[in-house]
Amino acid sequence: MIGVVGRTLPGLVCAYRLAQAGYDVSVFAASGVDAIPAQTWPPARLHPSDSSARTLLTDLNLEARLGWDEARIGFYDGGTIHPFNTRIERATHPRLSLRETARLEALFAGLGRDGDTRFGISRSVPIDPENYDDVLLEAYLESASTEHTAAAIWTPVVEGRFGTAASDLSAAPLLEWIRRRRETRRRGVLEGGAQSLVDALVAEIGAENVRPDSSVTDIVIEGGKMQSVRLEGNSRVTTQPLEALVIATGPEGLGRLTGYEGRLTGYDAGIETVTPTCVTVSTTQALTGCYDVFLADSAPFDRIVTPTAIDSPGDDQGTRADDRTVHTMVRYARSSESSTDSTPGAALERRWLAALGSLFPAFDRSDLESVETTIGTPKPITAPGYLERVVPYDLEGAVADGVFYAGTASKATYPELRFEGAVAAGEAGAERVLETLQHAESPSESGSI
Repeated sequence: MIGVVGRTLPGLVCAYRLAQAGYDVSVFAASGVDAIPAQTWPPARLHPSDSSARTLLTDLNLEARLGWDEARIGFYDGGTIHPFNTRIERATHPRLSLRETARLEALFAGLGRDGDTRFGISRSVPIDPENYDDVLLEAYLESASTEHTAAAIWTPVVEGRFGTAASDLSAAPLLEWIRRRRETRRRGVLEGGAQSLVDALVAEIGAENVRPDSSVTDIVIEGGKMQSVRLEGNSRVTTQPLEALVIATGPEGLGRLTGYEGRLTGYDAGIETVTPTCVTVSTTQALTGCYDVFLADSAPFDRIVTPTAIDSPGDDQGTRADDRTVHTMVRYARSSESSTDSTPGAALERRWLAALGSLFPAFDRSDLESVETTIGTPKPITAPGYLERVVPYDLEGAVADGVFYAGTASKATYPELRFEGAVAAGEAGAERVLETLQHAESPSESGSI
């Protein structure tokens, strides 16, 4: 049997691929970590080039449920939403000069500036986000942008996606966001969201093999090799022998799990995470007209996400199943902080709804059908030098033989956790396990003629 720790999207994808290969698989929770609700996973939105996610949906017969929308973005500034999707929209942003919009278009064209413009030696160079892993975002913006542009555009974007960790980022996440925006504004949206994917994965793995009542509290290692795990659940402690163990958690969960009795510390990649707090409301009136709205004005949240109309297969009008509009207010905080400022859920919702009403006077609280607060999936903070700290898929040297990783701190999720990266992490972890086990099972060729 192969054990997978973490009922996460990478964990379920990894377990599915291993089950496909004919192995018995069980999915456990990490110690002290409850199941992550599907709605808090990376949103089930796809870029046309997201090959891993699209292949997975095809394999699960979900491709017919994939529609496409135009993921328009805008910036709320001074009481107005300024759209930012076309050259004309970017050129007419009221806080940017023609020179500043020209530099913006260079970035959206995939070109940066190299050299010192003060001495006339700068030149345009192609941008590869991975090449900026060691560059602090703040330093990059000082050379590639202006103070006005940073305040009106880039600061709201990075705070809307990383919150309080924005000041520690490398330039790579922002440049990757720009790259994906310039390639296309269309995004694939899975009907039923992540829950429909969860249901399909669990059905393939076997509901009996996804064990919500079993938390891994310890890894039993003998002679440098993983032998079994200790499980706690239903007021019992049991031991489960395993052929291999895949840890599909964030970096902090990995550290806690590998810091079992007998070790002074667990595996520490030195990677912090940020966790989103989300307040979702359902109304009959759309407030933004954009998928993503980043806030340049002060508010208790940094971003408003509003799914736009979906062009579903066979539906030329892109109509919705009902007349409700869902708005999700989002704020990220470091996992070492309180993502909700220690505010109880009801008080948090009142404060955020009041702020939403001040931003949008047309917002009518009597029109609310529902209000829900959730804590989303923690995602790694891509600080400078992140590529040197990503967790390898094979933890043979760092933990023990037979221990693997397929979580959110792997290379597949670089430079920012997305739906595609989460799927790719699970795929990569499963592939590494299969390579190792199949190599061990094959007869040795030494001494053969």
